[in-house]
Amino acid sequence: MSPFLLPRFSLLFVFLVVSRGLDINNTCCSTVTYMFDGLCKIDVGISPTSEDNPRPTSAQNDIWERDAIMKYKPQVLPKLTCRAGYSLHKDMCYKAFTTPRSWEGAYGRCLSHECGQLAEPRTQNIDEFLISLKNAADPKNKFWFGLRRNRDVSLREQFHWATNPVDIVRVNASYTNWAPGRPDDELGYEDCVFYVAKDLSYSDTWNNAPCFTGLPYLCSTKPLEIQ
Repeated sequence: MSPFLLPRFSLLFVFLVVSRGLDINNTCCSTVTYMFDGLCKIDVGISPTSEDNPRPTSAQNDIWERDAIMKYKPQVLPKLTCRAGYSLHKDMCYKAFTTPRSWEGAYGRCLSHECGQLAEPRTQNIDEFLISLKNAADPKNKFWFGLRRNRDVSLREQFHWATNPVDIVRVNASYTNWAPGRPDDELGYEDCVFYVAKDLSYSDTWNNAPCFTGLPYLCSTKPLEIQ
């Protein structure tokens, strides 16, 4: 039969197939998908061929498909682990070092050799974990951590976290663990903060001393992700 003698509805069907680029042999598309560029795509509620919504661009289509897949695909969080010798707590790794160093020496060691920082007990939960860590390493010794007095002479009464000089830790902050009557400055240069040893009075509280004092210290680093 001559193609010119085909019924009108057949000609119309052929025209739609050619003009819209549909693959009539592809049967993957259903009510929740649509065909675009020869592939079945997830329909996220926007009809790509309606009059109110023109045919999407390839970039738009990729975004719709990605969003739909992410919506229904379970998200698996990576497992966290620490380098050898470190202990994982929440989202950080911590380690107690028993070699005595000045506060600045400990700060530099955590930064350059451990790729981290002096540990910062910003909450009671972290504080209690660091206390248990340092007591397991050496209960009879004091340990530096990342808190010191402001270097500005006009702001001597302020202490700040080592990672942020403008992050002031006030005596009446939401959480502190100062020993009674501390911080003080009897010597005039007691600028760095340590944990009191477990066996001493006011054990496991915070006290301040000259920064050049050689003490063990606590470092923290970011954990490693296991995919």
